[in-house]
Amino acid sequence: MYHAPVPIKRSILKPVLFVATRSAVILPTRRTLSAPRQAIIGTLVVALTATTISACGSSKNSHPTKLNLNITHVQQSIEQSILSERHLHAKVTCPATVPQEKGKIFTCTATGVAATGKHGKHKSPFNTLFTVTVQNNQGYVTYSS
Repeated sequence: MYHAPVPIKRSILKPVLFVATRSAVILPTRRTLSAPRQAIIGTLVVALTATTISACGSSKNSHPTKLNLNITHVQQSIEQSILSERHLHAKVTCPATVPQEKGKIFTCTATGVAATGKHGKHKSPFNTLFTVTVQNNQGYVTYSS
């Protein structure tokens, strides 16, 4: 005997739960919106899309964000070079902000005290200028004194 499939009535307020062996399937509910609500939602979607697209456009006043070098890292690198090559402790100061642009050149100053004379009994202060050159836009620099 043939039985026609019985349509499943879905509730608007809560999903219908079908239980199979040791698992459950939750069917989503489908709500229909009234014509005025559909019109309001459609208008909002169009307005938001237009706003988003216009924000992505370029203008004369928009500039890409420029990065600055990690000056602390540059100072520490110069201090380590002085210590390893000259065996001197130095304090290096550089400009507070330097754009991370290829070809940018700036100066840092290393100051410290060097031991001089027989057995290093005399102390002589030193100031050394280092010319630092930015080699690429990723922040790689070279320096020389």
